Amino acid sequence: MATFKHISSKNADYGAAEQYLTFEHDEFTMKPTLDGNGRLLPRDDYRISSLNCGGEDFAIACMRSNLKYGKNQKREDVKSHHYIISFDPRDAQDNGLTVDRAQQLGEQFCKEHFPGHQALVCTHPDGHNHSGNIHVHIVINSLRIAEVPLLPYMDYRQYRAACRLVHECCNYDNGNCIALDNGEPCVCVQSISYSLMCRWFIAAVLPLDGKLEAALLHRADRKRCTECGGYFLPKSNRGKYCPDCAAKVRRRKEAERQRKRYHLSTHLGYERSP
Repeated sequence: MATFKHISSKNADYGAAEQYLTFEHDEFTMKPTLDGNGRLLPRDDYRISSLNCGGEDFAIACMRSNLKYGKNQKREDVKSHHYIISFDPRDAQDNGLTVDRAQQLGEQFCKEHFPGHQALVCTHPDGHNHSGNIHVHIVINSLRIAEVPLLPYMDYRQYRAACRLVHECCNYDNGNCIALDNGEPCVCVQSISYSLMCRWFIAAVLPLDGKLEAALLHRADRKRCTECGGYFLPKSNRGKYCPDCAAKVRRRKEAERQRKRYHLSTHLGYERSP
């Protein structure tokens, strides 16, 4: 189990982030720790890697991209985002978590959730309070330099619909996820996210709401229902109505046919109005 923290930064000095990750700092004043000669003290143990930097230093790559695209030039612009994934100290003993394994998890998380961003991933074996919790720092440039496929993202109405749908999940228990319970309650990640985070929710729960599924997963193939205006996934090119409205329209047309049939059978010999 891990906790997740986010910090946004307007500091244009991208090298300061790398300096914090590789050199000792006072965790309360955030000032670097110096030796007797006034030089920076390197951290004893850490793992660090960069992504999407083209072999360059993270700071140089970020500044080069900002100049190329004309972004992050104003003082009020958010230049970078800093994420901290902090693991439980018991994960080392109970789940065999190591610094190298945490670094791999951090790089995998970064590739999946921040594609196209220049990133710095660094893992420290201990926290500032010496609790033994392995934690991963992920620093990304706020500018995305590569085009990536758009991930399903919900607006507020879709998010509220997904929150109501989450209650139908067999793993949902009073806001927590039974499948993620590792001895301690873990919040249902899908219930607090505007993105589709849970694979089980996508595979087993989302299909319960066909309109929401079509709007989120089948944006290219979806159609708008001519009756209610909602999105649905048609079974053929002639589809005009969502499944719910199709049944209503079918009943309405059948009732209209029956009325016409009754009218003709009870008004024999009379000229029908045009």
